[in-house]
Amino acid sequence: MNFSTYSLYVGNNRKFTKFKGYGDYVILKTDEPDVRWSISDDEILEFKSVSGSRAEVRAIRTGFAYVCAEKQDGTRELCHISVIDNYTRLTTERIELNADKLNLKPGAEAEIIPVLYPKEVYNNGMLDK
Repeated sequence: MNFSTYSLYVGNNRKFTKFKGYGDYVILKTDEPDVRWSISDDEILEFKSVSGSRAEVRAIRTGFAYVCAEKQDGTRELCHISVIDNYTRLTTERIELNADKLNLKPGAEAEIIPVLYPKEVYNNGMLDK
């Protein structure tokens, strides 16, 4: 199969993403001309089209599933697919911590709290209010 793992997204497909391999569907191919395609969880993935050695798989909702191509001799090829939510996936502008530095004695503990500044919110001026 042309991929053994792949990431897809659901949600806002107009949102720009610069990561190779992201989209709401993937085209999987095998060298075998006639295979039987199946999906491990049809609530996460679905086939848009299937034709011999080619299957177009679309993301439905977030989760993990795999696509199986079973050959005539019974051997199988798998592609594990993770589907992420593109509405809540954010681009990070910056991350700050609640402390600039820590000096701890052996056995001492400290709580470090990260503050995430999403680029989508930060650039819209929402954090200035």
